[in-house]
Amino acid sequence: MFLQALINTLASMIRTYGFTKESMFISLGINVIHVIGNYLLIFGRFGFPELGVEGAAISTVLSRALGLIVFFWAFYRLIEVKVGFKEYVAIKRSYVGKICRVGIPAACEQIMYHACQLVFFYYVTFLGAASLASRQYVLQLSMFIYLFSVAIGMGTAIITGKLVGAGRPDEAYGRVWKSLRWGLLYTAVVNTLIIVFREPIMGMFTTDPQVLQISSTIILLSILLETGRVFNIVLINSLRAAGDTQFPVYMGLISMIGISLPLGYVLAFYAGLGLAGVWLAVATDEWIRGIMMFFRWRSRAWERKTLIDP
Repeated sequence: MFLQALINTLASMIRTYGFTKESMFISLGINVIHVIGNYLLIFGRFGFPELGVEGAAISTVLSRALGLIVFFWAFYRLIEVKVGFKEYVAIKRSYVGKICRVGIPAACEQIMYHACQLVFFYYVTFLGAASLASRQYVLQLSMFIYLFSVAIGMGTAIITGKLVGAGRPDEAYGRVWKSLRWGLLYTAVVNTLIIVFREPIMGMFTTDPQVLQISSTIILLSILLETGRVFNIVLINSLRAAGDTQFPVYMGLISMIGISLPLGYVLAFYAGLGLAGVWLAVATDEWIRGIMMFFRWRSRAWERKTLIDP
């Protein structure tokens, strides 16, 4: 955990300076070493001891330790502003305050989101094994649908932070709308392909007719969920980068906890929609928050929230 925390910190700083490919290649190297280490130490290949789960743990720590060394090397090799030793131990309250102003609300929003997903998972356990299996299969497919949006959202956040910090809010404003359009286009195309080929795709995982029927319905509904999710991925990341961190938290509290959880319960159990009801509730939350983020960015209230002094 300690090694991974440092890796996450260094990787985020390197990406923020625009060196996203370098961060990706280092992470890829960590995973390759991890997989090889697992093979050698779990199964005891090529003279290494057969350690089972303990071997996996050792492989994990060693791969992260090597990766951390490379990340530190890249941090000093790539970034023009060099960090001195005293800056690792000296704490500037003004900077810590700004970091917490962004980080704490972002963490609270993520906690709320994952807590809601855990409650929805609890709902699904009462719907039977077929619904539970269908949920897991469709969630795995969903990651491929919103993968492009996540990439666009992260890239846009980096550019937005740079432009806002440089005192160029008009460029940041236009850049986010372009990114949102691209995110919606990519998501619509990938989602449509998965909907068209949903039966052969699901056939690779299961032959259970009930699971196939439920999964097919949920994949059809995913077009409602994933298009709404794009708004939140792109716009919330951009609002955070501009320093507007509290508004998404308040909207998440109202929409995720206040609306989607009770709506999901009603649709799943009282309306008899089952897993489809849960999916519709999550989609409703994504669209409510997405529309609110749309108008928030359009209002340009985020320009008054910048972390950088004029």
